[in-house]
Amino acid sequence: YDGFDNEIIGLYINRPSSNNQGLFTGIGNATIRNLGVVNANITGKEYIGILAGMIGGSDIINCYCSGSVAGEGRIGSLAGLALIFVNITNCCSLGSATGESRIGGLVGETLSPCMIENSFSETIVTGYGNEIGMVGGLVGSNGSDINACYSTGNVNGIAGVGGLVGADNGTITNCYSLSNVNGQSYIGGLVGGTHSNSTINNCYSVGSVSGSGDFIGGLVGNYIVEPSSVGNSFWNIETSGLTSSFGGTGKTTAEMKDAATFTDVATAGLTTAWDFAGTPNDDVNTEDIWNINVTDNSGYPFLQWQVLEVIPGVPAHIDISVTGSSVTIAWDTVLGATSYKVFSCVNPHGPFTEDTEGTFNDDSWTAPIGTSMKYYYVQAVN
Repeated sequence: YDGFDNEIIGLYINRPSSNNQGLFTGIGNATIRNLGVVNANITGKEYIGILAGMIGGSDIINCYCSGSVAGEGRIGSLAGLALIFVNITNCCSLGSATGESRIGGLVGETLSPCMIENSFSETIVTGYGNEIGMVGGLVGSNGSDINACYSTGNVNGIAGVGGLVGADNGTITNCYSLSNVNGQSYIGGLVGGTHSNSTINNCYSVGSVSGSGDFIGGLVGNYIVEPSSVGNSFWNIETSGLTSSFGGTGKTTAEMKDAATFTDVATAGLTTAWDFAGTPNDDVNTEDIWNINVTDNSGYPFLQWQVLEVIPGVPAHIDISVTGSSVTIAWDTVLGATSYKVFSCVNPHGPFTEDTEGTFNDDSWTAPIGTSMKYYYVQAVN
């Protein structure tokens, strides 16, 4: 399903005793792309998300959700549960997610093999479960691969509470959290608690971290079952208020805003340079995953895709004219657009497909007139 960058506004579901609630109760063996669900208000019991209660064997690409979502278990602003073979790419969330256990800003729980990449959450996350609640700014309980993601929303819970992930049993690489975290036990700026399969590399956190119980860490609270791997990762000892962590190396604010901390292997806690734009110091990689300057992200490292991803506006002042046997569509230049696409259909309700019969000339497109009436729309892309 392609939403063609359209939005669904004001979705309301109030079924507190029902499972699998969302725009889709479940998504299986499908691709959902280019869709926004905004100002939603969803209440259910288990497996609750604004886009979907449960996702399995599917790709979710360029989707975003905002609003409030609440229930008991496996609650996420995008989806409650991501089953095996789910890929979530270029997605984000904003709003609030509240529940008892497995509560995440983007996804409540993920199971391996899944992948979340180039995505973020600004959702405020609250868990009220008395046991290991698994509450995280991006994912509550993670068994998947998370790559090049970040979180900023405040996270509150009882136990197993992390700025990015509440409880981790997967792989977290090239991620960061700005979230403030509060709870009782197993509380961490990035991850609350880890399991034996957890691997954390090239990550950092800078939010405040507070807890009234045991196992409170600047980056990671502690391991829940068995020790896990935490490497090449850092937390801010000043903003977190903590000088200890299960894994990672504490740094001052000045150090956290210095590229050398992440690229000079002489730095304490760094064994391999992170991949930054411009290959500073010992960085020999060229994918340019990270960047840093004095203005963006308050001076802390940020992901390069945050800069590269410019969302163009919607073409305005569309003008359609017919000359002889040709139709020409013209529009105002769209800031951020590197090219355009024209879609057409004989039915105003779709489905629309890209029309490749015409030719572009800057901010216009001309095509031969066919034998059937057509409906058109123009899309700016980058």
